[in-house]
Amino acid sequence: MKEKKDKAKTIATLRTQLYDLHEKFMSRGYVDKSGLKTFLELGKIYEEAGGNDIYHEKLKPDYGVTDKQ
Repeated sequence: MKEKKDKAKTIATLRTQLYDLHEKFMSRGYVDKSGLKTFLELGKIYEEAGGNDIYHEKLKPDYGVTDKQ
């Protein structure tokens, strides 16, 4: 039970970080290489933790990144 709660908290935290980066990039109007690298690394950890809903459907496609790359 505790493990499931911890996993859910991790996913929520990572989702928040991804959203924050997304908002920052959209406000600036561009994404630099280091920002994209950080975003994709967080996304990978997010997926490994069990999250993927908003990352694949909205956030990742906004940067022209596909799973085929």
